[in-house]
Formats: sequence, C-alpha cells, structure tokens
Amino acid sequence: MSTQARIDICTALSDLLNHKSFEDITVKDITLKSGYSRATFYRHFKDKYEVMNYAYTYKVDQLIDVYGENNQEIIIQTLEYMQNHSVYFKHVAKSEGQNSFTNFVYQYTIDYFNQYQSDALANYSNDNDEKSSLLVFISSGSVAIVNQWIKDNFKQPAKWIGQLIYRLLPDPIKPLN
Repeated sequence: MSTQARIDICTALSDLLNHKSFEDITVKDITLKSGYSRATFYRHFKDKYEVMNYAYTYKVDQLIDVYGENNQEIIIQTLEYMQNHSVYFKHVAKSEGQNSFTNFVYQYTIDYFNQYQSDALANYSNDNDEKSSLLVFISSGSVAIVNQWIKDNFKQPAKWIGQLIYRLLPDPIKPLN
C-alpha cells in the first residue's frame, strides 16, 4: 500500500476543509483534488472517515516512535500538531455519529494504552474490570478536554492543555517522564 498515495489523499481532504465542511465533502471531491482515481481511493481507504482518521493516526504513530513511553511529550506534541492544523481539526471535530473523529480518538486512546502501556496498567491494578474502567475514564476525559479546547478555538496553548491532561493521569500511567 502506497504511503504517498495515502498522504496525498489526506492532504486533499485537508485542503478541501478550507472551503467546505467535512459533511459536505464527498469521495469524488477528494479524488478530484488529490488526482487519484476512485479505485485508488478505495484501494487505500473505505470512506472519507477513514481518511480523516488516518491523518491523525499517521502523525501520532510517528510521535510514539519518537517519544516511546513518554506520555507527556506524546500528548503535548499531538496537541501542538492539532493546533498547527486547527482548520482541519475544527472541521473533523464536528463530525458526529459512529464514524466521528471523537469516537475514533476515544478508541485510539484506549488502544494506545492497551498496546504501549500494558506494563503501566499492570502496575495500576490486576483487576481487568478496573483497568478497563480506568481506560474509559482516561479516554473519555481526555477527549472531552480536547473537544472543549477545539470548541474554544484553541484558546489555551497546546502545552498547557497537554500538561493538564498528563497531570490528570494516575501516577502509575506516567512512565519515563
């Protein structure tokens, strides 16, 4: 799968969001803007929601590769990326329903902690129900703070919001900082 095609399609979506709401953008708009055919689009993505989510995942995965288990820096750098691409994130944050960006980030956060912070979670509790509840709490709270920050037009600096979210994490979930 061509990473360049995926990036080009994401860039096309981002460019379109400067002129249209996410809900008004179609796959046809994205393919025309990117210069790729519908077949190429569907070879890489199942729909525009997957494009929206890929852009976020691609960047955050890069940050995880750079910062490892440094949760505070991953949070801050992710928020700085969002602030630097504020038009994009203002639009995608408005998406609603099952495929919404909010739901995606909620699940991505849970998956991140399960995949990269399993040792920290084990330090927190041996009870799987308690760990699951903790992940729901962390993910829900983090997503709510970020959504409010976006609605407030990124009023606070990304670093301030990132440090706030990090301070709210339970101590055993703060490794290598």
